[in-house]
Amino acid sequence: MNVTLSRRSLFEYSLLALPLAFANLPLYIHAPDFYATHAGLSLATIGSILLLVRFFDAVQDPLIGFLSNKFAYFRPAIMIVSLLMMGAGLIMLFHPPRTFTLIWFALSLVFTTTAFSVLAINFNAVGSLWSTDASQKTRITSWREALGLMGLLIAAILPSVLGLSLTSIIFAGLLAIAGFVFLHWSTTHSDIIIHNEGPSKPINWCRFLTAPNIKFFGIYSLSMLASAIPAVLVLFFIRDRLDAERFTGLFLLLYFLSGTLAMPLWQYIAQRTNKHNAWLTAMIASIATFIGAYFLRSGDIWQYATICIFSGIALGAELALPPAILSDMIDQQETRDQTLLYFSFLAFLSKAALALGSFIAFFVLEQALFTPATENSEHALQALSFTYALIPSLFKTFAAYVLWQTYQHKGDIHAQIKQLTKRNHSNESHHIS
Repeated sequence: MNVTLSRRSLFEYSLLALPLAFANLPLYIHAPDFYATHAGLSLATIGSILLLVRFFDAVQDPLIGFLSNKFAYFRPAIMIVSLLMMGAGLIMLFHPPRTFTLIWFALSLVFTTTAFSVLAINFNAVGSLWSTDASQKTRITSWREALGLMGLLIAAILPSVLGLSLTSIIFAGLLAIAGFVFLHWSTTHSDIIIHNEGPSKPINWCRFLTAPNIKFFGIYSLSMLASAIPAVLVLFFIRDRLDAERFTGLFLLLYFLSGTLAMPLWQYIAQRTNKHNAWLTAMIASIATFIGAYFLRSGDIWQYATICIFSGIALGAELALPPAILSDMIDQQETRDQTLLYFSFLAFLSKAALALGSFIAFFVLEQALFTPATENSEHALQALSFTYALIPSLFKTFAAYVLWQTYQHKGDIHAQIKQLTKRNHSNESHHIS
């Protein structure tokens, strides 16, 4: 019998998403701009470092998932240690020494992102194992992503008001509070956080690398690549293209606040139709809105604010729905013993997309002779607009097309998975007999 989860319990679990999401902006948006404008590193150097560090971070995710599963009994201690590492690492990142800046940048990124990965993979997996009911899973992911978006809202405002150095210290305090609340939640859900998957089993690659899984992960990768490029360029676009640096906090606030407020809307659409239809709708809305950023010029403040609002609405769905869809797939495929493998692979794809997106963005701008926070030629600014708006829109369009082709023409994803699972069970029975 499925039990409706209480709001208090959902809040205590989901609060950890706030500082986790808070860290995303300093790590993936502010850090490149900070080291380009304050430390004098070239875009090509920053892009190369980000590619290497994030690729390493992505590659280690499956290992983190395997070890976390193997030592699941120690998960609370593992999460607390990674929580402390993450807070210390972010403080390091924005307090660089005057010498060895490049090495400090790379090492602090590795330190922080590794801790982030350990924390996020275990956090998401625990949420997936909490309930087997599809509607409850949607509530879990919606609460988690809503608290995450609140963290993004705080991170959007604080750097422009207090500066990055003080913001990193405040982040460490929020991380400590959320960690304490999560520990309290874990004491009343020890069967979930400690026992969950049971003994580690060998990976069944035949069941993992199925057609529905490959298609889902491919669509997710394209969508994340489309989101990664503007994420690393947003500060450059606001300051150097729009000449609106003083409105940076406002733009980010509008974007993430819209995503937070739209979360119930996407939950409603997913319940009335299904999750992948809601995801497709969000992709189309994102494309139709964001492509307009290409045509903006200096002083187009309210036009960009409008784009932030409507693309932010789409953001809520793209954060909450893919993990919920994956969680449903795990249940349908009866592979709950390998939940961490699925979520660690999802994290791998997200970070690989971010690494590739960062490299593409900074490589194109370096070739166009774009220099942050200086006077640039119209050609360089056009390259910035093209890279920021059109390239991501093309990737997102392709992702939406594949999603539509896969699930609209060929039926619901869950029906496909049920048929595949029955076929696998039938084959296994045949081999046994």
